[in-house]
Amino acid sequence: MEFKAYRRPDGAFVLVPDCLVASRDAQGRHGPLTLVARFDVDCPLDDPVWHRVLADIDRQSYAVVRRDTGEQLIRLATGHAIV
Repeated sequence: MEFKAYRRPDGAFVLVPDCLVASRDAQGRHGPLTLVARFDVDCPLDDPVWHRVLADIDRQSYAVVRRDTGEQLIRLATGHAIV
């Protein structure tokens, strides 16, 4: 599954499937958002964070994760850190 990662002003991330853009709801609640990465996850990890991310995306087309969690997910998927 491919994702776009947008950074919120407080440093947290809004994750959106790559085939979508951040919704008006996401922009209004969490913006302004800045696109900082695109990444691919071959098979989401079987852990509570991924279960929540996927459930949130199914429900509202995006998921919000804390800064440290987002950086870890992006680093695992891409092999490098976000600045």
